[in-house]
Amino acid sequence: MTASEALAAVTLDWSPLAVSLAGSGDGGIVAPLAAIAQDGGSEAIAQISVGTEDLFSVVNAQAVEWAQDRAAEMVGMKWVDGELIPNPNAYWQITESTRSMVSDVVELAEAEGWSVKQLADALIEDAAFSPERAMMIARTETALADMAGSMIAYRASGVVVRKKWLVGIECCPACEELDGETVGLDDEFSDGSDAPPKHPNCRCSIRPIVAEAEKIHKHNDNHDQNGRFASGKGGAFTAGALPVDMINATLGMSLAAGDVRFSAGIHQKLMGKHAADYKVVMANIKSCLRDPDLIGVHPEHPGKVSLVKYVTGLPHGKSAVVVAVSTKLTGKGYGGASAYGLRSSQIKDRTEKGHLKKAKTR
Repeated sequence: MTASEALAAVTLDWSPLAVSLAGSGDGGIVAPLAAIAQDGGSEAIAQISVGTEDLFSVVNAQAVEWAQDRAAEMVGMKWVDGELIPNPNAYWQITESTRSMVSDVVELAEAEGWSVKQLADALIEDAAFSPERAMMIARTETALADMAGSMIAYRASGVVVRKKWLVGIECCPACEELDGETVGLDDEFSDGSDAPPKHPNCRCSIRPIVAEAEKIHKHNDNHDQNGRFASGKGGAFTAGALPVDMINATLGMSLAAGDVRFSAGIHQKLMGKHAADYKVVMANIKSCLRDPDLIGVHPEHPGKVSLVKYVTGLPHGKSAVVVAVSTKLTGKGYGGASAYGLRSSQIKDRTEKGHLKKAKTR
């Protein structure tokens, strides 16, 4: 038997890890997952404006149940009558993907006649155990939990009847095909999924359609010939030209000229996630792009630039609008990633850490 055949024959008992993940102590992820799902549920309730104390309680309780199930599913297990048993249909389990990555390295070692030390070093450096993969898993699980909370709230509300797929910034071709697709709340999209994320690192979202809006605006809300948002409230829009001269002078970049375009999906997120800031942000977004006071790049998002403009009228003591834009130029321009209000304390913190700099004209 070869090393790769031996590896394939090994059956690992992931129950202790599943118990650890599902626990409330150190290493347990149920509480963090539940908190993210509950936040997603709260945002969804605010989005459809039907919040009651009973609804929040129901959503929070179901979010905890979902988190417990997901913690077990991540390692190929499921809870049945209080006991963990193997789950052959586990969704996106990290155990099988890790086994597959390790198997590829072992097969290469066999083919090239590596020593044990060479194989050990290769496994340590392999993507299966890399910080990048850990970040990918964290981002994907966060998106999964947030969307799970939203779907729990939509279903518990009793007023959401349909759901629309909205693509995120720099989406993949597979997600692009789903953009604007609308189905019943309990129906599957054409790819067979209930909701995003469609794949690891997916940034797509869902727009809920409530019963009253369905009656009044049934499939008549500014769609183009492909059924996608074209313009109007919640649709895609071009905010203006990216101030590349100022960005290049301030950050030492070499960006080419191009407009900033917000997709329908990102626009919907601005309206939902940053609802309190939305009106003031939209009134100042063009001036923020035209003449920003501060410019920067966040260390966790090196592929985006932040443009900050001091304004008045924002709620909760906020004093400036920040517009985040992808630095990747496509045929449609630069993708707008987010826009919201910032407090003076947040600006001070980012400036002191070097994340924001005073904008230079040349």
